[in-house]
Amino acid sequence: MSIENINTEEAITQYESMKNNNKIIILSSESWHVGVIGLIASRISSRYNKTTCILTPVNKDDNIMIGSARSVGDVNIGKAIEDAVLNGVLISGGGHSMAAGFKIMKNKLMEFHHYLTENNFTTENKIKSVMVDGLLMASAVNVDYVRSVLEYGPYGNGFDEPKFIFPSHKIIGLTVLKNQHLKFKIQDDNGYNLEAISFRSFDMPLGKFIIENSYQRIDFLGKLSLNQWQNKITPQLIIEDAALNK
Repeated sequence: MSIENINTEEAITQYESMKNNNKIIILSSESWHVGVIGLIASRISSRYNKTTCILTPVNKDDNIMIGSARSVGDVNIGKAIEDAVLNGVLISGGGHSMAAGFKIMKNKLMEFHHYLTENNFTTENKIKSVMVDGLLMASAVNVDYVRSVLEYGPYGNGFDEPKFIFPSHKIIGLTVLKNQHLKFKIQDDNGYNLEAISFRSFDMPLGKFIIENSYQRIDFLGKLSLNQWQNKITPQLIIEDAALNK
C-alpha cells in the first residue's frame, strides 16, 4: 500500500473517531508525509463532502506545521486562510476559493480550529465543484497509459494527482471486501472493462449509491493506479465519486 493510501486511511480513522458535526474537517498527525497532504485533503473532502484541512510538521522535531486545504464549494478556503494570517493565527498562507496552503505553529492548532469553525467563510455557491483532467473510456486505459500518467509525479501539495471522468459505464461483478470496500469492473459501450475500487465506501453515501444503481449507466470520477497481485500488474480506477448518466 502506498504512503498516500496509508496516511489517508489513518486520516479517515481519525476523523470517524471524532464524531463531530463541524462543517470543516481539520486533521493533523506527525506521521503523515508532507508530500501527500494535498492528496489526503482532496480525498477526505470528496469522501465526506466537507471542506478539509490536513496538517503535518515540516520536520518531525519542528514546531511549525504545514497544511493543505480543499473546499467542496461551501467555504471560501482561500479567504479563510488569508484572514487567519492577517489575524495572527497562521504564520503564512494563501490560495483561492477551492484550495489553499499554509504554515502554523503547533501551539496555535486549537486557535486555528476555533477560528475556522466560529467564523463565517461560507460561499454563495453551494454546488460541489471538482476539477478534472479529462474524459476517458475503459477501452483507452492500459498499463502503459497509466504508467505515462504516473510518470508526471510525484504528486503532492500544490500538484494534485490527475482525475478523470469515465462517462456512461456499466458495473460488472460488484463485490464487497471486508464489509468496507467495493470492488468491480466498469464497462464501456464497446465491451471493454477496467478494474475499479471504491475504498471504505460500503456504509457511506457513495457506496450506497453505487450498490443501489449497479444496473444503471453511471459516470465515474476517479484517479488511475496500477494494481499488482500475484506478479500480475493491471490498471485500476480508484473511485472518488459517481453520478447517474443523464
